[in-house]
Amino acid sequence: MPGIAVWDGVVQPASRSDVMVSSLDIFPTVLAAAGVSLGANYTIDGRDMAPVLQGSNQSQHDVFLHYCGFDIIGARVLGRWKVFWKVQKWYTHETNLSVCAQCCSGVNPLSRLTPIRASELCGCGSKDLVVLPSPVVYDMLQDSLEEVPLTRQTLPRYDQIVRLASAAKSDMEKSVHPRPDLFGAGTCTAGLPSSSRQPCCPGCAKPGLLHNLCHDGQGNHCSCDNVPTHV
Repeated sequence: MPGIAVWDGVVQPASRSDVMVSSLDIFPTVLAAAGVSLGANYTIDGRDMAPVLQGSNQSQHDVFLHYCGFDIIGARVLGRWKVFWKVQKWYTHETNLSVCAQCCSGVNPLSRLTPIRASELCGCGSKDLVVLPSPVVYDMLQDSLEEVPLTRQTLPRYDQIVRLASAAKSDMEKSVHPRPDLFGAGTCTAGLPSSSRQPCCPGCAKPGLLHNLCHDGQGNHCSCDNVPTHV
């Protein structure tokens, strides 16, 4: 996805770059520009992208992880290679191409009541994902549409690329809170259109009929600053 950056004294006017950055990089970039450090114990996926904005042709991400809900399903390696452990199911039975050529879950039933049909959003539950028997790699420089999967038989660097991605995935999974159960996900950050798409902090219960915010199970608002200690 393309992006535009304007920063006097940093970004050269009319310059272009194919180096991978992420919207997650904006946060650490702004903090670095302001001279603010998060500290070594604060884990984030973003990186300071100032070197790229200044013209570097090297991505600041050796490995950039891709999430679907709580699951890490893929990773971008060395800015060029994209690795998948899981992929979302795609349904191609939709014949109305005004909706989409390929949809995750077809047409949203409620949208059938309106003149405009809307496709369902892709889910991230186990029923929505296909676990691949072995990781698949794509070359994003030569195959940006991800049409030609590469395997150990077709890519000499396959093992090296998958090893780098798997190590980063393992490190991230060890450094963050474990996935909360069904009752620990809700709408702390609004999560529209489905409350289950945004997690509450681990230990907070999701909103329901009696609570319109994440709560501690006793009617009290629950946020990342006051996670219940009994969990």
